[in-house]
Amino acid sequence: MTASSFPISPSSPPTPSVAAAGSRVPVLDAVRALAFVGDLSMGQPVDHSTRTAWLAARIAQAARAEGLALGQMGRASGTE
Repeated sequence: MTASSFPISPSSPPTPSVAAAGSRVPVLDAVRALAFVGDLSMGQPVDHSTRTAWLAARIAQAARAEGLALGQMGRASGTE
């Protein structure tokens, strides 16, 4: 699986939109806004949280592809 086939990539910029009264905000846009504010408040580079979440999702995908359960991650890596 390539990074371009993954729905959230660290290089994809948020899509600008103008919200009308009573309209709904897509969940992904709301999460990106919260991540952006969190990055700023912690002094992290912009998109730090987005990249971290993307990497965590890729690691979880790889673990599932290898047939590992989340509880077995520590045993598989030798950390337990």
